[in-house]
Amino acid sequence: SPDSFVKMDSIHDEKGAKAVLIGRATTVIDASIEDCVSWEYLRMSRERMKLFREGGGLERKIVKLNDHCDLYYVARNIFVGQKPREFLNKVVWKMENENTVIVGFEDVEDDNFPAGAGKGYVRASCVAFFRYEKLPEFEGIPQTKVTYYEKLDLKGLIPRLVATARATKTLALLSKMRLKFDRSYDIDARNRTMQRQTLEKEAP
Repeated sequence: SPDSFVKMDSIHDEKGAKAVLIGRATTVIDASIEDCVSWEYLRMSRERMKLFREGGGLERKIVKLNDHCDLYYVARNIFVGQKPREFLNKVVWKMENENTVIVGFEDVEDDNFPAGAGKGYVRASCVAFFRYEKLPEFEGIPQTKVTYYEKLDLKGLIPRLVATARATKTLALLSKMRLKFDRSYDIDARNRTMQRQTLEKEAP
């Protein structure tokens, strides 16, 4: 992981298909569980679209199916010299309890999003899962543990080093979320204030 606050690990599938990756990332965010879920959910916001374009994104569309389910289409450049990959997922989210929210992505087919769509894209596969867990506040700041699992089948023979680099880039979504809500300065400032007050009390 390029971010020391985000733990990442990934493996290739046991059958040895070089393009199939299983990855996991986890971190703690300085924000409420509602803020974390909202930031990930609002994928069409100006901020999220900017990150999407910077990551090689070409197209992104969302069709609302009901209050807890969306149809999510995305196309992006994955590797230099390779055809763009496209993904079509059904996204479902729900509250397990007052302290836990889960969001699941699964492959789906839809006549409104035919594979390739005449643009030369390769339809790839992505199964993913977010888990948001509310933690006790730290120095008065809300804390949420976020875990992200993903299985990618990029439909092609991709060199292991290249595929691993792609997995790291995908899992880095949690790093972007962490930086979005980072309150390290506030936490450090509070700790410094408490230390100063303690020293003032102990001073003769």
